[in-house]
Amino acid sequence: MISVGAFFGTFLVQAPVFGVLVVGLVLLGTQGRRLPPRSRQLARLGLVIMLVEGAASMLWTALLPQLLSRMSYERGFVQTYGIASAIFGIIMSLLVAAGLGLLIAALLAARQPAPPPPGAAPTPWGPPPGAAPATWGPPPGAVPPDSAPPSPTPPSPTPPSPAAPGSVPPVGTVPPADR
Repeated sequence: MISVGAFFGTFLVQAPVFGVLVVGLVLLGTQGRRLPPRSRQLARLGLVIMLVEGAASMLWTALLPQLLSRMSYERGFVQTYGIASAIFGIIMSLLVAAGLGLLIAALLAARQPAPPPPGAAPTPWGPPPGAAPATWGPPPGAVPPDSAPPSPTPPSPTPPSPAAPGSVPPVGTVPPADR
């Protein structure tokens, strides 16, 4: 039989965590429609796995004193108990890691924009998300660079000014012959 005091004592310690997980599931059910379906499923699965882990840990903690009180302390009991506790701890750690990993995956899946509804209007910054960029051209009245009218004839270069005696002529010019 489970000790009522141990069960409720453990439950009081775990109550804030259970509360957050249950509120998260309720919010996903009511407000989750704003999320992409894949993100919502990943978040729901992560929260459920973490609830299962919390319930299993709570039962283990409540049952453990009862199991210890009914067992005979034979040779090897401590070793068996240590191995069982280690295995249980590893399994619970893996469940918490899986739950957190699924919550992180849900956040990353929510970052990807949902495809636009059919017939969505383009935004001022370009096509709606998911639309093929090849269907969008330059704005009305824009002239492509290849068909722009030729620019007027470039101005003719100015002749170099005579260099002062002893100065270095500019690069690319031929110095006047010494006179």
